[in-house]
Amino acid sequence: MGHHTQHATPRLIRQDFECAHGASVPVVSRLQLPAQPVVHPRDIGLVAAGGSVGTLARYGLGHLVPAIGWLPLGVLLANVTGAFLLAWLVQHLAGHGPEDSRRRGVRLLLGVGLLGGYTTYSLLATDVAELVLDQQIGAALAYGLGTVVVGGAATWLGILVGSRTGTRHE
Repeated sequence: MGHHTQHATPRLIRQDFECAHGASVPVVSRLQLPAQPVVHPRDIGLVAAGGSVGTLARYGLGHLVPAIGWLPLGVLLANVTGAFLLAWLVQHLAGHGPEDSRRRGVRLLLGVGLLGGYTTYSLLATDVAELVLDQQIGAALAYGLGTVVVGGAATWLGILVGSRTGTRHE
């Protein structure tokens, strides 16, 4: 009853795979989640608070940054900056050691909540679908694929920066 289990984070599981010629090769399998994670009211509150702020920030950005022709620049900026910030945050937190209660709270509030509300795959998909329906196939491909490529580069950069700012200085 009093032990501290249910905050288990997903982790990679290392397994040895026996090759046909007898060599043992280490293999990393997919993330394995706890069977029944316990969700605490504090966690729900952190995600809800962060998500509210993130959604309002995206909404505001969408109104402050006008579209350029067919390109919804506000959505693109939210998705790309959100990808960078989320990658930076996760890498930064990981650089300070295993997840503890404080880092979990920061991750839930800022990562899952704020940045989860700030970024929007659903609006990206809807915008691409509307471009296709308007028979702007080239624009749809450029926007959809461009967002993924630029977002991927932003994520890579966020990981790089986060690995430098997240290193413990003891």
